[in-house]
Amino acid sequence: MAEMESRDVAEPMSLGEATKSGARPADPHGLLKHSREFLDFFWDIAKPQQETRLEATEKLLEYLRTRPQGSEMKYALKRLITGLGVGRETARPCYSLALAQLLQSFEDIPLCSILQQIQEKHDLQKVKKTMMRPALFANLFGVLALFQSGRLVKDSEALMKSVKLLQTLAQYYNHLQEQPQQALVDILSEVPEATLQEVLPKILKADLNSVLGSPEHLQLFLLAQQKVPTELEKLMGSVNLFSDENIPRLVTVLKMTAASVKKERRLPTMALDLLRLALQEDKFPRFWKEVVEQGLLKKHFWPARCVWHSLRSVLCPLATCYVGAFLEGCRDDPERQLAVVVAFTSITNQGLPVVPTFWRVVQSLSAPALKGYVAWLRDMFLQPDLESLVDFSTNNQKKAQDASLHGPERAVFRLRKWIILRLVSIVDNVHVEKEEALIEEVARFCFFHAFFETKKPTPQIPETEQRFSFPLESRAREVVSGAFFSLLQTLSTQFRQAPEQTRDGQPWTYRLVQFADMLLNHSRNVAALTPFTPPQRQAWDRMLQTLKELEARSSEAKAKAAAFQHLILLVGIHLFKSPAESCDLLGDIQTCIKKSLGEKTRRTRSKAVNPQEPPWVEVLVEILLALLAQPSHLMRQVARSVFSHICSHLTPRALQLILDDKSEDSEDNKNSEDEEYSDEEESDEEDRDGDVDQGFREQLMAVLQAGKALVSSGSQGGAPRPVCVCLHLPTEGQAAHWASVL
Repeated sequence: MAEMESRDVAEPMSLGEATKSGARPADPHGLLKHSREFLDFFWDIAKPQQETRLEATEKLLEYLRTRPQGSEMKYALKRLITGLGVGRETARPCYSLALAQLLQSFEDIPLCSILQQIQEKHDLQKVKKTMMRPALFANLFGVLALFQSGRLVKDSEALMKSVKLLQTLAQYYNHLQEQPQQALVDILSEVPEATLQEVLPKILKADLNSVLGSPEHLQLFLLAQQKVPTELEKLMGSVNLFSDENIPRLVTVLKMTAASVKKERRLPTMALDLLRLALQEDKFPRFWKEVVEQGLLKKHFWPARCVWHSLRSVLCPLATCYVGAFLEGCRDDPERQLAVVVAFTSITNQGLPVVPTFWRVVQSLSAPALKGYVAWLRDMFLQPDLESLVDFSTNNQKKAQDASLHGPERAVFRLRKWIILRLVSIVDNVHVEKEEALIEEVARFCFFHAFFETKKPTPQIPETEQRFSFPLESRAREVVSGAFFSLLQTLSTQFRQAPEQTRDGQPWTYRLVQFADMLLNHSRNVAALTPFTPPQRQAWDRMLQTLKELEARSSEAKAKAAAFQHLILLVGIHLFKSPAESCDLLGDIQTCIKKSLGEKTRRTRSKAVNPQEPPWVEVLVEILLALLAQPSHLMRQVARSVFSHICSHLTPRALQLILDDKSEDSEDNKNSEDEEYSDEEESDEEDRDGDVDQGFREQLMAVLQAGKALVSSGSQGGAPRPVCVCLHLPTEGQAAHWASVL
């Protein structure tokens, strides 16, 4: 009955319907003055389709702009205000939005008069009991319409009246719940500070019990704390929300907030405001431990866990700023820094920490704190203490998990995988201040546990004294192996730059090779997971001998052999990952390196009419082509550098053969698309044999100059002409990525 009555008031029948039914229109004088098109706007505004509502509102505003002073404006305001209290709950926000847009478009309409009309039309003192709920929502949506118009925060008189009305509506909690208080917070968050100072004593009681009595009052307190802290202190004095007495009440309020948003599963603003206040007052460790960990996560209350889950997703980008600023402010207190990062790392979901492996806040850690954090990560990897971690797995996850599949082994694997990636990311972050000993510790730790296991501990190898509380699974070792080569790429990609080298001038790869050789020689204490066969061990020993010979050369020869040394070191380390392939490569590379360093450049810029290419060059080129096809970016980088060093030994004919080989591969793929276009390309390639394009020449010149190898041929009247090659980008499965090389 209430719905029918309100519909008769808010949505009168059209003239045609009134004539057919014989009933008199509710407003005969108003209806007779307006067209059917104008009246239909209000029907469309209340329809459920969003596009229809928006189109009707836009047309209504266009219609009223042509008659701003006519009777249509008065009727539109009256009709929209009446529609705020219709029985259909889905129609109320539609009329509220239309009223807001109308007030935004016609700023000469006073807001106070609109608010007065709303209160008169939906008078809470005179309305019938059956119509109380629609009247309450009509007043609420009326205030929201004034706020959404964007004019309420500029009109102090209308603002004060709206605040007073919202406080009245807040008394009807059974109907409106927390919506009036939430609307009040939203409005006050937009007002200027001067206005908030004026309003604050009227909306917030100077009683801490009242503040901690409901989420809405606490949110008002936090808003005032953020915008007008001085005025708030005058009103309430000094308040410590994180005292022993207030911590349990904070947890209760957070649970109430979690229950109120459990359907939306969104993060309450109050949670972030509390986090901001804790950081500002230097109370973050206590807030995190007693409110979040002990108050929300350890209690079996799933809405609170959902709030934490939402907090985690939103907190990560925000916490990067907040926690980073906190850590910067206490750089002289390494223990506090360590406690913060360990606390964040200890929050897990079935063993997996919620913070990302690459987190920028670690760059704010001091050297002692970073060293302690790495030690904590290492110890947690070796002996995972799941009891010390705070797990926020939901009840659904706990019910769905199978004990045989989701036991402690799974949590340990997830934790170890995250830890090893975090260790690598710390070394990888160039903004983190880290000592050389720390880098070496992480590299040795990854290498040892990827390829070796302990037989008998020895003080000479600290890694052998590291014991596991849970056995290290093979899949975990695969993760460590991949992380090690990722770390090796970080240390070795730009090997000509200083960061790649240690203080004694040795490359990091050389130091790791020395460490690996020490492990191989301590067979009583350690054992390789994949033992070397006799040929593989011989290849390893020959590699070490070659490295000694390179070190014994003159400084000029050492500079020339730098790229070759890096290549042989890298392939040598790959013996532990793929011994069969690396063993064959090592022998060929060592032979080529010895012959390369033993020969002098065979031609100058004015000679070499018919140069002969050394046999080892062809072998090394094939090796480099094979390495360029590897998925390892580090391997391709090294191969590219070595290629620039052997250009001086390549004849024009050899370079052209490489070009022809790559061109044929490209043309084979083009043949499947267009036969004629491929034939044309082949003729172009033949033309290139005699005349090289200038763009190609410039590309190869850059490579040759980088390798100090300007090659010339004696054609065209004896004038020196650089030999140029453009190596086409290969297709999938082909040997080389020559576009990246050149």
